[in-house]
Amino acid sequence: MPEPLVWLITGTSSGLGRLLTLEALLRGDKVIATARTRSVCKLDELKKAGAAILELEVTAPLEELHALAKKAVAIYGRVDVLVNNAGYFHVAALEEATPQETMEQFNTNIFGGLNMCRAFLPYMRPRRTGTVVWLGSIGGWMCVLLIVRVLDFPADSLPQLPS
Repeated sequence: MPEPLVWLITGTSSGLGRLLTLEALLRGDKVIATARTRSVCKLDELKKAGAAILELEVTAPLEELHALAKKAVAIYGRVDVLVNNAGYFHVAALEEATPQETMEQFNTNIFGGLNMCRAFLPYMRPRRTGTVVWLGSIGGWMCVLLIVRVLDFPADSLPQLPS
């Protein structure tokens, strides 16, 4: 029987991250579940199911993420799968969102994941194995489609969005 995988999953306090954690544990793998400071209290169920728990802000400075990676690797001796799941969808029309709100979203959804890779790849590369998974929302694609539609169609021909 193959050795169980060791997963580190970001954003496990709810949604896909929480479900993925539970599924990986059910198949016998080891999971390090993470959540940001204000949400880490929601991980008790995952801990009871067998997950190791770490507090993580994906927007933390890279040096802190390197320290967290070292701490995570020390738990089981390695991380085989890094899942960049932490993120959020900011609901606003482009002209209504402030540049600060846009930067905060990019810092979490894009740069946070990139820095997680920068922190964990140095542990995967010497072993010549590892998987990085990026999860996202179709919401970003819907916005792109809406922008195209705004450019191509009169306003009264746009579909109504569900509320």
